[in-house]
Amino acid sequence: MSFRSAPNRPQAGPSSGENLGSTSGSGERVGRTDYVTRRQPERPRKDGSAQARDSNSGIAAGQSRQADNFKKISSWAAILFAPTLVGTIYGMNFDSMPELHWGFGYPFAIVLMAVVCTSLYVIFKRKDWL
Repeated sequence: MSFRSAPNRPQAGPSSGENLGSTSGSGERVGRTDYVTRRQPERPRKDGSAQARDSNSGIAAGQSRQADNFKKISSWAAILFAPTLVGTIYGMNFDSMPELHWGFGYPFAIVLMAVVCTSLYVIFKRKDWL
C-alpha cells in the first residue's frame, strides 16, 4: 500500500533532505509529532485497576437503583394482585359458596381485599421496599 502526496508538493522525508523538525535549545531534533504532543495539556492518568474500580462503582450504583425500582414494582404488583384474586373468585358466582347467599358476603369480600392490601403495604413499607 502506498500513499500519494499532493501533486505540487515534493515528498518530504529523510531522502528528500527537508528538515521536518526544528532543534530545541539542547540541540536535539524535535519533530512535528513531538511538538503536537507537547502542546497538549497533561492529564492525570489512572492505572487499570483504578479505572476498573471507577467503572464498577458506576455500574453498581446503577444496579442498586434498578434493584430498588424492581422491589417497588414487585411490591405494588403483589398489593394489586390480592384484590384481583379475591374479586375473580367471588366473581365466578359459584352456587356452592355460602358467602354469596349471605347478606354480608359482598361487604366481607371488600373488607377482606382492604385488609390484605393494607397488610401487604405495611409489610413492604417496613422492609423499605416502598
